[in-house]
Amino acid sequence: MDEILPFLLAHWPLSLAFLITLVAIVLYDVLERKGGAKRVNCTELTRLMNHEKAVVVDVRGAVDFMQGHIIGALNVTPETLKDHQAKLRKMTSRPIIIVDHNGNTIGPMLKLLTQEGLQVASLSGGLNAWRQEGLPLTTVDE
Repeated sequence: MDEILPFLLAHWPLSLAFLITLVAIVLYDVLERKGGAKRVNCTELTRLMNHEKAVVVDVRGAVDFMQGHIIGALNVTPETLKDHQAKLRKMTSRPIIIVDHNGNTIGPMLKLLTQEGLQVASLSGGLNAWRQEGLPLTTVDE
């Protein structure tokens, strides 16, 4: 135990990098929890879609959406939200699951949909996780 402080001082650049990384991880986790967004995995999303009529909102661009998306998903970006507001307001009793490429860029849409009074969650790992699970995608816009 007495050797920790001399080690940290002798290797201060690595110690500082470790401390900064640790603070960043804790801060990211705290901010994510503060946002209030629940994260669901692929299995939970499938259950929500089948039993609670969850609505999947894909926030990727139109080109990416056309190349492959979860069956029944709506393509709603922050720029096209106004076009879909009336439709989404009718779904206030249904869970809304936001999907992007990797689960990390849903912030703006999460905020907008939460302000609309919707029950919002995000798919952990995004569409990449969905693909890794081998779950079906469609290229046909329904």
